[in-house]
Amino acid sequence: LLAGCEKEPPKPQAVTMNMGTIGEATGHIEEMKQRIEKINQLFSEEIKALSIKHKKEIHAKRNSLGDNPSEEDEQEIQTLEGQLKKQLIEFRNEGQATKAKEINEIRQSYIDRIMSVAEMIANEHGASILLKANGVFWSDSSVDITDEVVERLSGSKDPQPADQAATDI
Repeated sequence: LLAGCEKEPPKPQAVTMNMGTIGEATGHIEEMKQRIEKINQLFSEEIKALSIKHKKEIHAKRNSLGDNPSEEDEQEIQTLEGQLKKQLIEFRNEGQATKAKEINEIRQSYIDRIMSVAEMIANEHGASILLKANGVFWSDSSVDITDEVVERLSGSKDPQPADQAATDI
């Protein structure tokens, strides 16, 4: 009757991990925030520099026209202001698109770093599915590999699979 009790428990079909916990524990989230903040700061500086350049251009044009510009001169200044404003808007839009692309690349790099380790650990557990913990209503804690991913990404454990690491000794 109890003969089958000596079997190992079945390996899980799926494992879970919490990306946020991993990111916090390994410093990846802080690193991402710093990189994104730097991108935002550089973009703001570029916009500010272009805006100052345009103001100087308009000021130089006004000075070149003297104290009593004609109606035609005023219209020329307004046209220049419109052109420079349009140029600034185009620069801002292109910059926003570039900034969004860079931020997405940073996020994808973070995901790729975690996934390479997480996939290896999931395979070691015999799982065929890896789920984000925050998208699961309930799971047994034995299928959560978050701590293992953190441990390996933090460098406290060799990132090799456990069976391979044992054969390398």
